[in-house]
Amino acid sequence: MCSAFTPVLSPNFDFPGARLYADKDPILHVIGGRPKNELKAGVIDHMAFSGRNLPETLSKLESRGIDHI
Repeated sequence: MCSAFTPVLSPNFDFPGARLYADKDPILHVIGGRPKNELKAGVIDHMAFSGRNLPETLSKLESRGIDHI
């Protein structure tokens, strides 16, 4: 179990982003890709989580009616 989340600098891409680690494990990255004038308060353009056992994870998402790509 991790004791804290640590923000980590994102690579120097052509778009903004942020990464969050738990200890040394990457947990979440968030990427913005829309021009500022298209942003809506409270809306995130893109985010991804790290996980294990893809078939089980997809099954859980589907059983709970959670959309995913």
